[in-house]
Amino acid sequence: MNKILRYSLIMVLGLFSTISFAQTETLDFTAQGYADAQEVTSLTQNGITATFINGSTTCKYYLKGTAVRMYSDGGITVSSTVGNITQIVYTFNDTYKPVDGQYSIDTGAYDLTTNIWTGSANSVTLKKVNTTDGNLRLQKIKVTYSTSSNFVAAPTIEGSSFFIGSTQVSISADAGTSVYYTTDGNDPTKTSSVYSAPFTVDATKTVKAIAYKDANASTVSSKTFTKAVESSDIADFASQSNGTVANLALANAQVLYADATNKNVYVKDATGALCFYNAGLNLTTGDILNGSVAGKLSIYNNLPEFTANTLTSVDKITKTAGAAPTPVDVTVAQANSMQYVSQLVRLSGVKLDSVGSNLMAIQNGDSIQIYDSFKSLTGVKLTTPSENNNLTGILIIYKTTYEIYPLTIDGYETASISNVNGVSNSSTNVSLM
Repeated sequence: MNKILRYSLIMVLGLFSTISFAQTETLDFTAQGYADAQEVTSLTQNGITATFINGSTTCKYYLKGTAVRMYSDGGITVSSTVGNITQIVYTFNDTYKPVDGQYSIDTGAYDLTTNIWTGSANSVTLKKVNTTDGNLRLQKIKVTYSTSSNFVAAPTIEGSSFFIGSTQVSISADAGTSVYYTTDGNDPTKTSSVYSAPFTVDATKTVKAIAYKDANASTVSSKTFTKAVESSDIADFASQSNGTVANLALANAQVLYADATNKNVYVKDATGALCFYNAGLNLTTGDILNGSVAGKLSIYNNLPEFTANTLTSVDKITKTAGAAPTPVDVTVAQANSMQYVSQLVRLSGVKLDSVGSNLMAIQNGDSIQIYDSFKSLTGVKLTTPSENNNLTGILIIYKTTYEIYPLTIDGYETASISNVNGVSNSSTNVSLM
């Protein structure tokens, strides 16, 4: 064969071996037969995996809206073991989709108009980061990826994303590859540390890894391992920055109030009080708590909340039954401050009156809204205006407004009132519903 022709044929064959082929895979969450309110963790289909990340609330599929809902700090990671992802088309329900300031993407570019991600990666994470605006409702994703003989799958980094003290990190990759990693946040190369065995991390670090096979390299995998801050008490926990994961020490702390669902629980120690929101700790009003519990500080409309994460457990808490919590006596003026937020308070000698559609407690020209969040007053007949009332409840802040979630009200008189939940009603003896 002519030498030039032979050389040309070799070049063509070599070029053909590196040609990439685009393929697509559609993961449709509406077609999986999920039950209403079923928690969704992951879905794998032909080498493409969608992994849901729990945020302030676990990711769940709801028949209303036919979508998986993702809440603050929650999201979805799309990963591939069969080729580099070059495009993801996200299909959301109605208006529940990312908007400016409400999402983050860890690599590539995301178009808010089309809900299409473009780039080149083995893994793409989309998260909802805004804490005040609803949720994201994802119905399906269409993933485009490229395959070639040069493709090297990215390594998988495993270990506890959040930890107390220290955690062990392991890295796995396809057979025949060499893996290199860094722990300083820089992208690894062949001059970085060679991975040979699991290693220990005892501080917050981002581990990155890359796999090589001959001269071909994978994309870089990355995982952040966050060490929990040690919080000495409730005041210290509440003073951390939003999103901080901390191990909260509890010393003779008391549960001031736990609703029937245990979703809204208020706990006080010697330094202050805190709302434990949907933390899953199965607490009872009056419980005395000692020990420690780890979780995340979430600021919800200016209200500090303890929310659960992967570290949250009752294993290190000792619970003993205590006496009925004693409310703190405050004036209406004192109630309009952060000093007593999430505490059980008592207002004495206040006037109840409606302002617009809201029920207010009024004292010496100061007022605070009463909102029956716990439905504690269902069936109670309250009318206004009414002098010399005494009420107890949990003090909260919503955005810039202080409110009392009432538990009891006594000393009321009989007249007309607007509904405590804000629905105007001109009839007499209106129930607080």
